[in-house]
Amino acid sequence: MICNEIAGDKEIMGTLTMRLNRHPQSNFAVRDTAQGVDGVVVKQLLQAQKLIDANRLAEGEKICRAILSRYATNAHALHLIGVVALKVQNYKAAVQYITLAIQQNDSVAHFHVHLGIAFQGFRQYQAAVNSYQRAIALEPNSASAHYNLGNALQEAGNQAGAVSCYERAVKINPEYY
Repeated sequence: MICNEIAGDKEIMGTLTMRLNRHPQSNFAVRDTAQGVDGVVVKQLLQAQKLIDANRLAEGEKICRAILSRYATNAHALHLIGVVALKVQNYKAAVQYITLAIQQNDSVAHFHVHLGIAFQGFRQYQAAVNSYQRAIALEPNSASAHYNLGNALQEAGNQAGAVSCYERAVKINPEYY
């Protein structure tokens, strides 16, 4: 399981956790109920999200894998396993799982934000920029997407673009920092 991998540098993990916590929560019920997934699965997804947010990664991942054993293409379960991979800095697995989630549901902005974070872990800044731009296209008022786009632009050497993105993030949510 992904969560058994070594998490690495605690300072980097703190920064990554801060980035991961700056995304809007998804609405599991709307999308999955429309796909015929029952309310029990929605509750399991919410429980997995809470566990992962609390850094109880193994427990959250286990719930997601159980869901995938019944609903192999559940975008939210695939995404959450990708988030676990991000938290342990397994960027390759994160890209794989989040890409699978996006293939199932391309309309969730924070899937694209998390994919961008994974690409930044590989130092693939243009791919990260593309992911954040897709997130912004889906959710123009996502402070998280603008902030992370700023990070990718800054790391790619585009300081002016980064400042513009940071300003937009703060304009959207003045308490963002």
